[in-house]
Amino acid sequence: MELTGIIVKVTKVNGLETSMQKEWVRFDVLINYLQGEFPKDACIRFNGVKFSALESYTGKTISVKFDITSKYKEDKCMTSLNGFHYKIHS
Repeated sequence: MELTGIIVKVTKVNGLETSMQKEWVRFDVLINYLQGEFPKDACIRFNGVKFSALESYTGKTISVKFDITSKYKEDKCMTSLNGFHYKIHS
């Protein structure tokens, strides 16, 4: 899927994979976009340090390609939007 909007906020999330003691990084990007007449927000996750440049693009217009993934965990449905490509518009 693809979405175009304005970056409202970028949050860097670090963690440690306990089974292998391997560090990971994720960037949660909050994007404001128009759907019909009304603005909406979507939080898209980008995994890996290769996406660290996203931290400097707050307020810029972005086009994002992403996948939607859902799973059940502890009788709750969890859905995430996982970005794999982006383009900043000037």
